[in-house]
Amino acid sequence: MSKKRKPDFEVDLLPVIAVLAICISFLLLNAVWVQLGFVQVKQAMGNAGNPKDNPPSVWITIEKSGDIQVQIKDLAKRVGFPAQMQLSARNGAADTQSLGGVSAQIKTKFPDIQMAMILPSGTTSYETVIAVMDEMKKAQFTNVGIAPL
Repeated sequence: MSKKRKPDFEVDLLPVIAVLAICISFLLLNAVWVQLGFVQVKQAMGNAGNPKDNPPSVWITIEKSGDIQVQIKDLAKRVGFPAQMQLSARNGAADTQSLGGVSAQIKTKFPDIQMAMILPSGTTSYETVIAVMDEMKKAQFTNVGIAPL
């Protein structure tokens, strides 16, 4: 009668641990270079209330051609300032620098306006929308929102 021997078998975990150590160190070193950024945007979920209750606001419409239309809405006293302005595109792109100047003028003339709504067209690039949002934030508009398409 022969006795059956149980197989003597070992799992070598050293290569697995070495690979895990390299992966963990690689992930830790690369995590330093990742910058998380965000833009705080409020989505307006309105109810069909009385339009007289709306706070004064600036509406920026970005058209397909790159032209920017700036409107001041729901402001009772708009003395000496146009209700609507048109900023033409420069070289086929939206002129966000001129928008920065206009928004600063609006904010100095009407400091009570805190809200700015951006209405991009379907073909407006994200870069343009973010540039417009930056200009409105620079002009100290606290509530900047984007209207859904």
